[in-house]
Amino acid sequence: MIYNTEKRTKLLNFLKQNGVKAFTAEEICRAILDGESGKSTVYRLISRLVDDGCVRRISDAKTRRVTYQYIGIGSCREHLHLKCKDCGILIHLDGVTSHILEKRILKSEGFTLDVGALIYGRCEACAGVLGGEK
Repeated sequence: MIYNTEKRTKLLNFLKQNGVKAFTAEEICRAILDGESGKSTVYRLISRLVDDGCVRRISDAKTRRVTYQYIGIGSCREHLHLKCKDCGILIHLDGVTSHILEKRILKSEGFTLDVGALIYGRCEACAGVLGGEK
């Protein structure tokens, strides 16, 4: 049974409204708690939402930083994602593009991508800034 407590509702609303970004648990706590206690509750809620499949847990192997992002229920399991290393935006590739890319990598490299995998790089806005275009 899922209980829609005030903190759970605040947490989901925050993540939905900021769906293109991922946040650490500490950032989420600062955003939704307004100085009130209850960090452990927020951590438990995040864990449950990850288990339920509507929030993605993203681990950065280099920094060991863990962030969380709202993905909706079942919406991100069949396609790849592009994540900007600079601003953190997450771009959802459509299913057709994901499938084509997966097939090309399998054919050329003999490598199978995980469904829903993250591919890191730079978004158009950040690449433009770095390339001196802006």
